[in-house]
Amino acid sequence: SLSYNSGVISGIVGQDTVELGGLSTSAQFGVVTSSSQGSAAKFDGICGMGYQSLADDYIQPLFQTLYSKGLVSQQVFAFDLSSSESSTLT
Repeated sequence: SLSYNSGVISGIVGQDTVELGGLSTSAQFGVVTSSSQGSAAKFDGICGMGYQSLADDYIQPLFQTLYSKGLVSQQVFAFDLSSSESSTLT
């Protein structure tokens, strides 16, 4: 289980195919939820984007997986978060 400011979430490590901007790979997810407590969030898993050394169970983050498989040329990514529907990950 993981504790967040908004509550606690628990589950198992899962794996699935992820498609992102025309790239496709199999990746692990830190938590495929089985329950949440105190959180109003509507989601069924967590896809980590932090450093692998900080991940529970040392799970390889999605972007590191993309890089190690040669699907992206640099270990650099950015988020463009906005209040519109046009937010992007580059």
